[in-house]
Amino acid sequence: MRRLLRNWQLKLLAVFLAASTWSVVAYAGNPPGTEVFRGVTVEHGPTPAGLILLKEPSPVTITVRGLQSSLGGFRRENVHALIDMAGTRRGPNLLPVRVRVDSADHSVSFGSVDPTNVDVELDQLSTIQRKVDVRTHGTPNSCCAVRAATSSPDTVTLKGPAKQLETAVAFVDVDVEGRGGPVQDQKIDVQLETPAKKPLPQVSSQPGQVTVTVQITAVKQIKPAGINPIPSGTLATGYRIADVQVSPSVVEVEADPGILANIQTLDTDPISIAGATSDVVANVGLRAPTGVTVLTKGPFTVHFVIKINPVVQVTPTPSP
Repeated sequence: MRRLLRNWQLKLLAVFLAASTWSVVAYAGNPPGTEVFRGVTVEHGPTPAGLILLKEPSPVTITVRGLQSSLGGFRRENVHALIDMAGTRRGPNLLPVRVRVDSADHSVSFGSVDPTNVDVELDQLSTIQRKVDVRTHGTPNSCCAVRAATSSPDTVTLKGPAKQLETAVAFVDVDVEGRGGPVQDQKIDVQLETPAKKPLPQVSSQPGQVTVTVQITAVKQIKPAGINPIPSGTLATGYRIADVQVSPSVVEVEADPGILANIQTLDTDPISIAGATSDVVANVGLRAPTGVTVLTKGPFTVHFVIKINPVVQVTPTPSP
């Protein structure tokens, strides 16, 4: 025993130096370090009954520590930031952030979290009725134009934070690019936003889809057309129509493209020339086909120039 205790101070020093040397050599090859994970989503449980979050809490930065060999295999999904929603109330709440590190390697542990507390604001969960705004985007075919747009149902029930529901807008967006005919009974998702066009992820719509109809009709076009005088009756014997003068000679007409393509002239109302021996001048109406509108304002004047027909010899009436 005395032999073992002889020079015990020197022996203890030797053990200390050996342990220190081993530690230096070991850590030189595998030193301790830290790993920083930014933008970690803060997880939370359900809110108290009747309350809803106005927005999700801001992400946090978490630092873990451990040996370099262990940190190299540590993944982002192994670190969790959590807050406890139990006991929260309507309005702003400051909640502490708790961190959980999932790792089978016990050398990896939680280091720090920034910030240590997060702000969450809750509001009363409520419902409201909103009329659906039907919007269109894109340009239809050049022949056509967008007219009335409707949805069925035209009103939906919105559910979410009471403050957001006060000004919430419900709408659907219909693509009419290149269309030459109506959109019929198309199911489209209801979208929700603020008057400033910011989305409202905490607000839901019931139903989530509506059936939309958008009327797309042909655009009326304008073109010039001539006037076709229609005489009625027969001139006196020995006379002829030497010329026809129309004022104005051309009018502007409007109609759908399919109708307008077949319009070259418009007939006048019948103009009586029965028994005429001199010029006939008349203000007349025009007979526009169904769907055609005459844009030129009247009066429309037709002048039949009547002259003796030199070819026709009038037989004199014999004397009694």
